[in-house]
Amino acid sequence: MLAICKKELKLAFSGIFGYAVLAIQLFSLGLCFLLFNLLPASADLSYTFVAMQGVLLVLVPLLSARAATRGQRNHADAVQRALPLSPVARLLGTYLALLVQLLIPAAVAALFPLWLYVIGGVSLATAYTAWLGYLLLICALAAICLFASSHARRPIVSYLLALATLLLLGVCDWVGYLLPTAPWLSFLLCLAAALGAAAWSYRLCKRLSLALALGGGLTLALTLWFVLIPDAFSALVPRFLEAVAVFARFGDLAHGYLDLSAVLLFLTLTALSLFLTLRLEKSRSVTASAAPRMKPVATLVTASVLLLAVLGNACFGLLPYRTRHLAVTPSDPFSAKGASLDLLAELDEEITLYLVCDGNAADGEIYRFLLSYAAHSPRIHVQTVSPKLTPHFPAEHGLADWPEVNSILVESEKRSRLIDYTDLFFYYCYDSYYGYGMTMTPAEYQSMLQSFSEESASALAEFIGSTTAYFDGETAMANALRYVTREEVLTLCVLRGGTGASAPDATLTKELTAAGCDLYTLLSATEIPEGCDVLLLHAPTSDLSEQEAEALSSYLASGGKLFLTTHYEYRELPRLRAILASYGMQMSEARDVVLEGDPDYMTVDATGTYPELFRPHIRSAHAATGDFDGSFLFYLAHAIDLTETAGVTLTPWLYTSRDAVRTYYDAVKKDWVIPETTASYPVGVIAEAGDTAILWLASPYPLRAEYNTSSGGGNFTLLLNALGALGNTDTSRTSLAPSAIDAARLSEVSPPSLLLAGACFVLLLPLGTASVGGAVLAARKRRK
Repeated sequence: MLAICKKELKLAFSGIFGYAVLAIQLFSLGLCFLLFNLLPASADLSYTFVAMQGVLLVLVPLLSARAATRGQRNHADAVQRALPLSPVARLLGTYLALLVQLLIPAAVAALFPLWLYVIGGVSLATAYTAWLGYLLLICALAAICLFASSHARRPIVSYLLALATLLLLGVCDWVGYLLPTAPWLSFLLCLAAALGAAAWSYRLCKRLSLALALGGGLTLALTLWFVLIPDAFSALVPRFLEAVAVFARFGDLAHGYLDLSAVLLFLTLTALSLFLTLRLEKSRSVTASAAPRMKPVATLVTASVLLLAVLGNACFGLLPYRTRHLAVTPSDPFSAKGASLDLLAELDEEITLYLVCDGNAADGEIYRFLLSYAAHSPRIHVQTVSPKLTPHFPAEHGLADWPEVNSILVESEKRSRLIDYTDLFFYYCYDSYYGYGMTMTPAEYQSMLQSFSEESASALAEFIGSTTAYFDGETAMANALRYVTREEVLTLCVLRGGTGASAPDATLTKELTAAGCDLYTLLSATEIPEGCDVLLLHAPTSDLSEQEAEALSSYLASGGKLFLTTHYEYRELPRLRAILASYGMQMSEARDVVLEGDPDYMTVDATGTYPELFRPHIRSAHAATGDFDGSFLFYLAHAIDLTETAGVTLTPWLYTSRDAVRTYYDAVKKDWVIPETTASYPVGVIAEAGDTAILWLASPYPLRAEYNTSSGGGNFTLLLNALGALGNTDTSRTSLAPSAIDAARLSEVSPPSLLLAGACFVLLLPLGTASVGGAVLAARKRRK
C-alpha cells in the first residue's frame, strides 16, 4: 500500500500539475481566511470552510480522475496486478495518495484556530470541530469521486462523471424538495433504484440469472411493503435525499456542532465508496474469470454491505438527540439551558413542537433548538411540517393560514400557542454618542440597514458594528410551554368599535401573549362573550352608544371586570361617566392634568424638570400589586374624583405625593392655571362591588412601550399583576436572558497581525509551493 502511495505521489509531483493544484488550494484557503475571518474580525471558521466547498467541487474530481485513469493510460494497472499486492492495498495506496494531495492544505488550515486564538480569543473546541468536519468532507468526497472516476477509462469522461456525482450530491436535498411527496412516486423511484442495483450487479458478475433474481427479489419486497404499509413511502425518497446531502450535513459540523450522525454518514460514505470501487476493480481483474462461482457471492456481499450501511445510519438517527449530538460550543445560543431545564423537569403532559419548514429540510439552528428541548424531556416531541408535506396542517390545528417559515407551534391536549419566527430574534443597537440603546425587530433592523446604506458605507459599518443580534427563543418557548400547560388562561377582550378606543401596542400585546392571555377584539360592547374574564377599554375618544352602555352595565352587574384608561383631553363621555359614577368614580368636567411637586417622584434630568412625568405611590397591600417592587411611570395623568358609594369599595391604588397640584385649562384665557394648593390625587383607582371590579388608570400612556422601557419594565409588570388579580388567573411570565448570536467575534485584530496573516497564508505559502513546482519542472527539462 505504501509503495503504491509513494509511486502515485511521485507521479503527481513529478511535474508542475501537482504543485499547481496544491498552490491553488493554499491560496484559496488563505484568501477565504482573510476575507471571512480576519477582515470582519469573525471567530467563526465555518464561513472559510463552507466557501472552500466550491474549490473542492472542482479539484477533487480532477485529482481523482487522474488517479483513476493514470494506470489505465500507461498500462501500469496490469503491472500492478502482477505484483504481489492485494487489490485492497492497491486501492488504499491510490486513495491515500489522493488524500495526501488534499490534506496538505487542510493541515495548514489547522493553524487557523490557533492563529485566531492568539490574536483574539476563540473557542478552540468549536473551531477544531469545524476543521474536523472539513477533513471528513475531504475524505468522503475523495472516495466518492474515486468510485465515480473508476467507471471510465478516458480522463475527461472520468472527470465529468466525478463532477456530476458531486453536483448531484450538492443539490439532492433541493431535488427532494421539488419531488412530490406522494407514496406512489417514492415507490416507483425505489423500484428504479432496485433495477439499477440489479443492472450494476450484472456488470460486476456478468450473470443474467443473478441480476434477474436480485431485481425480482427487491421488486417483490418493495411491492409487498407498499401494499401493506403505503404511508411508509410518503416522502421517503425526498427524506433520503435530504439525509445524504453531504454538503448540507457538513454545515452542522462547520458551525461547531459535533453531530455524530453526520460523522457516521461521512465515514460510511467513505468506506462504502472504497468498497464499491474495490468490487468494480475486482470485476475487471484477469483472475476474476477463473472463479465464476465467486461472483454471485461477491454480489451478495455487496448488496448486504449496502443494506447494512443504510440500516446502520437509519438506526443511529433514531437515537436520542443528546446521545448523537455533543455540545462543544461553550455558549450555544440555540439550546435549552438554565431555567428552561427546570421548566422541562416539571412537565407532566405530552407536548408536541411543530416546526414550519420550507420543503423537506428544517432550519438547522431552530431545529437544533427544538431538539435540545426534546433531549431533556421525554414528554417533548418534535415534528416538522410544511405546505408540501402536510397541506392540511393549518385547518387541523386551528390556524387561519400557514405561519412564516421557521415558526413554531407548541401544542398540548389543552391548547396551542404559535411562536412567530420574528419573535425569536431581536437586535440591540447602542449609540455611544448619545448614550442610549434601541431594541429592534428583524424587520426594523432591515429597514435601518437600508436607511444607513443610503447614507454612506461608513455609516452602515458603524451601525452594524454597534448592533448585536440576540436569540430570545428560550423566553418565547418557556412562556408558550407555561401557556399550553396551564389549567386556566385569562381571556382579555379589547373593546374597540365606535368608541375610538385604541388597541394595545405591539410590545404590550407580545407581553400579554407571553403572560398567557387570550386576546379578542370586540367591535361593540354588545358582543361581550360569556367567557370574558377582563374587558379592556383603552383611551376612548367618543362615548358608548345607548345599547353599548346597557350591555356594559349588565356585564358589570353580573360580576364583570373592566380595565379602563382615559385621556385628559377627552371628557365628552356622558354614558361612560354615568357608569363610572354609579361605582363612585368621576373625572371633572374641565380638563385637568396632575403635576407632581416632589422631586423624588417627578422626572428630573440634565435637560430639565418634568412634573407631568412622574412615578406615583403604589398601594402595595392590594392584591393587584402582588409582589411588585419596581417603579411605575405616569405621563399627563388627570385626577380621579372619588365619592363614597354604598356597596362599593374604592381603593386609590396609584396616587401622587402630597406636593402635587391639579392644573386646569382655562378656556377663556386659553392657558393652563396652576393653583397654589397642593394635595395627593388618585391617578389609579380600583372599585370593587361583590364580584364586580373596575380598574381605572387616569392616563393611557403607561400602556405604551416607551414608558415601560423608561420604567425598566415596571409598567407592564404591574399591569400584568393587576390583570391577573382582576381575572383571578396567573399572568406571570418567564423572562430569561437572551443569547447573543454573533458573540463569536475576535476581540481585536491589529493591522500588523492582519498583514502577517495575509502575507503568510495568501502569498508566501502559495507562491513558495508554485516556486517548488517551477523548480521541479526546470530540473526535468535540464535532464532531458
